[in-house]
Amino acid sequence: TGNARYYANVDLTFWPNDDVPTSTGQLFLDFPSNYDLSQNDIACNSNSAYADFIICKYSFWRVFVTDHTKTYQPSKGNVKITMKDVLSPDLLGNTQDFTVATYDATSKSVVNRSYPNLSNPSQLSFAYDGLLIKVNNDEEVTIERGSQTADLKITIEDPCRETLTFSPIPSSDLVTFDPETI
Repeated sequence: TGNARYYANVDLTFWPNDDVPTSTGQLFLDFPSNYDLSQNDIACNSNSAYADFIICKYSFWRVFVTDHTKTYQPSKGNVKITMKDVLSPDLLGNTQDFTVATYDATSKSVVNRSYPNLSNPSQLSFAYDGLLIKVNNDEEVTIERGSQTADLKITIEDPCRETLTFSPIPSSDLVTFDPETI
């Protein structure tokens, strides 16, 4: 179990059944849609069984691992890819499954891949660290110009020993809050 909304390193370890060639081989690391991987380049590294140097690029929920420096052979052992400073999911609970595939660009085919029902574990679990404060039960609020909302409920999930003060920060002078401080 990890903490939601934190940056952390993600390690994926697997053992391909076939060679991954140097010039045409790639790894596809598919993240669950719970993740928001908004950066194009992800800092990553690998254990020496796979490569001394790799490049990781992101597109949607897939990380492409390329430019490894030597042909991987299954006799070398498992492959461990570490992606650095990946933002964990916003919401608590389990992620969907991670999957890994090896790809050969020459034949334009996936050579090996993992499957959620055969991988153990292929999901991660996340919890919130600290107080969980909900406004309007996490429902979206739409305010039409010249109108007002019904009262918005603010809840704190766990007992709190501190005194909390809530003050809205308006995005423009067109929005006013009553009361200004809770």
